[in-house]
Parts: sequence; structure tokens; C-alpha cells
Amino acid sequence: MEVHQVISKEIQVNATADKVWHIFINPAVTRQMGGEYVSDWKVGGPIGWKGKDGKMYTQGTILNIEPGRLLRHDVRQLDDAHEQLSVITFRFNESEGTTLISASEELNYQADEGQLDDMADGWEFALLAIKNIGEGLK
Repeated sequence: MEVHQVISKEIQVNATADKVWHIFINPAVTRQMGGEYVSDWKVGGPIGWKGKDGKMYTQGTILNIEPGRLLRHDVRQLDDAHEQLSVITFRFNESEGTTLISASEELNYQADEGQLDDMADGWEFALLAIKNIGEGLK
């Protein structure tokens, strides 16, 4: 697939990479962000976002996973799993008890400026939610 645009964001979380990773894989914690990931957490396995309303909002496949270090998955059309929309990568770099989360989304379609702004805002909201949850975990 041809990459048309890339959205990249970073945030520093005052928590270990293991605690940050826990936010992604523990549905009870992830629900604090408004939903949960549905996955078997294995390369080649499915991954999707299910809202609190029980509706699936995204679907994809895990492309690479290194617990506490890396999560890379694609996002596909809900009504056509053959159409890849984007590839999302989360990198977790821990240093002295804090974790830098680097997130990127490689778009396989051309988004207009308004769409890109909305997506960037969504990323900022999601990463801030991860930070707030991570820094509140004991």
C-alpha cells in the first residue's frame, strides 16, 4: 500500500513501560478511555476497538508486537476487511521510570486538511488519556 500521509505524536508518561502497556492490554483499565481493545495480542491476530456501547469501531491485524516496547497494527474498513486504511505504530521507550510513547499513523489514502486536523486532535486526546491513566496507576 502506498502511504499518503503520516500523523505522528509523542507524550511523556510518568510511569514504567509495563504500566503503560497494561493500559492497552487490560480491558478494565482501557475502558477508562471510552472502550477497549479486542485482541489475542499475537502477531497475525485480530485487533479492534470496541466502544462502551459494545459496538466495534475499528478492526485490523497485529503486524508486530513486543510487550512493553512496540505495538504495530493495521486498520481496515469495517465493511471490507480487504481494504487497509492505515498502519498504526506505538513505541514505548522507558528511561528512569518514565515512558515516552511515540505514536504514528500511516494513512493509505489522501485525507484533506480538516480530516488531518481531526485525526491529530484525536491522537492528542488518546495519548493524554493514556498519560492520565498511566500516572494514576499504582
